[in-house]
Amino acid sequence: GGLITDICGTACALYRRSTAYVRLPTTLIGMIDAAIAIKVGGNLAEKHKNRIGAFHPHSGVIIDFNLLKTLSEAHVRNGVAELIKIFTLEHAECFALLEQHTEDLIKYKFGFAEGSPEGLREVGQTIAKMCVQKMLELECPNLLEHDQNRAIAYGHTWSPVYELTAKPMPIHHGHAISIDMCFSATWAAKEGWISESLRDRVHAQFRRAGLSRHHDCFTTEKLHYGTKTILERRDGDLYAAIPDGEVGKCRFIMVKDFASRAEMDASLESALELHRNLMRLEGGGVGMEPHITDGFHRNRKVVSKLELGTWAERLSEMVSETAGSQSFETVKSKVGQITSWWDLTAEYLEKNSTKLGAAVQKVLK
Repeated sequence: GGLITDICGTACALYRRSTAYVRLPTTLIGMIDAAIAIKVGGNLAEKHKNRIGAFHPHSGVIIDFNLLKTLSEAHVRNGVAELIKIFTLEHAECFALLEQHTEDLIKYKFGFAEGSPEGLREVGQTIAKMCVQKMLELECPNLLEHDQNRAIAYGHTWSPVYELTAKPMPIHHGHAISIDMCFSATWAAKEGWISESLRDRVHAQFRRAGLSRHHDCFTTEKLHYGTKTILERRDGDLYAAIPDGEVGKCRFIMVKDFASRAEMDASLESALELHRNLMRLEGGGVGMEPHITDGFHRNRKVVSKLELGTWAERLSEMVSETAGSQSFETVKSKVGQITSWWDLTAEYLEKNSTKLGAAVQKVLK
């Protein structure tokens, strides 16, 4: 999947300052997006999306679409978000194909699952291969992203700041960028850059795919923070991709499209409120299976050893939690918890030494 190819690619970029590698993506999002471009990366301190990484070209990519039949519908849906991204701005014919076949493509794993309707696999192959071709056409002339006019950044303007923060678990990348793209369409219609009918057509495609159009994690605070960080990332301007009046054409919204930065921020904030209201009419806009559940024990209640009254076991438990930390930030947090816990324990023992001594004497008697 995209996560593995990114992490392994980063390791190869670091090891001896460059190690050759070949990608074999096994998820749809890996096949049509993550394994194509030369970027590799990972999250930082468990909260900053793709903050570390490199441009490290792979030696090749092996794409076996037969692997799609091994995926859950949630992971197929996750990849469909990237297809919608490309086709909304760059390929009207494939967007129309998606509109016709989205539900079957997800249900029957692009025609590779048993019982697939006749001809669906050919449709799926056409869509997937055209996406890869379009990715290559867009990325190859701009491998190091010196030009920020990037259609494939549609949906990636605000999503990096809220993708990891959703509760009770982070949301899938596909759902995160879908929220961004739907909000961008709402904003574009509000400002008159596209028609409301086009906005609704874009929203309908994400709804058809079972992808999220909104989520509570996309707050006004995240909106403004996302604007700030993307301006830093994109050479001081927004470069927000939207359809250019119709499906299959792309334009970019810049700060200069407004009288001032403050006016742009106000426009974004009112657009988010409008988007929330639109999504309330749809029951909130949250899609199917938006959260990453793999690796999470959803039905098992973890009870702290301290709640059971075994303090020594709790200390051992906290040390184990520290050992299992995946970032330096978490290590610092866990060590701080151990220190605080130990200080509280020492304070308790000091205050209650007389009572404890009496209790011990009673037990001994």
